[in-house]
Amino acid sequence: MLPKINVTLLQASVIEELAPFSALDNVRDFACVSVLALCLDKTTAKFHLESSTQEIMHALQRPAVVPSQKKTGLLARGLLPSSQSKSKDAIISDVVFVESSEKQHKQVVVMLSLGKILHS
Repeated sequence: MLPKINVTLLQASVIEELAPFSALDNVRDFACVSVLALCLDKTTAKFHLESSTQEIMHALQRPAVVPSQKKTGLLARGLLPSSQSKSKDAIISDVVFVESSEKQHKQVVVMLSLGKILHS
């Protein structure tokens, strides 16, 4: 909590017109000035940030096919019976873990409380 904040704003500008030299006697016609003064009393500011993320681990089975070795020797020549020559490919499955994260929500809250505002 801040007990007192004083804010003063000053704006000054000059009119950019070609004027005769005799008109420079009255400077008020060429200059514009504005002043604003504020006093903020008993100022309190609160800031709150909240966010949540969901993380998920998936276990997936990925089949990997390993082909059998080349037929050589007696199998290739057809000397063994055909029931023994039919060999199936060996199937080996791998387990793969995949992690994913997803932002669920994000919340920002700013609260500003002013006790009094005085101006002049």
